[in-house]
Amino acid sequence: MWEPWLKVVPIVVAIWAVTSLFAWDVLYFWPGWVAGPWGAVLLVRTVLGITSGEPARWAAERERRRRRRREKRARKRERRAARRETRELPGESG
Repeated sequence: MWEPWLKVVPIVVAIWAVTSLFAWDVLYFWPGWVAGPWGAVLLVRTVLGITSGEPARWAAERERRRRRRREKRARKRERRAARRETRELPGESG
């Protein structure tokens, strides 16, 4: 959730810094209007998410996905092993 903010804010601050440098004057710090309100909304959403137990739900969902992937890989391995067994002719060794 914070990743886009962390990418955009340095870019707008760099743009402000470059324009201030070319103007030979410190211009009005307009990136505050980008970073401030957006950051405040993210902060409120983060605090509300933490108090509502959102990270625990994310962790549980992540674990469910990991378990499903492990089970899927195990089924694929079993299918591959079964195919190898059916391809081998009696009396031959692999």
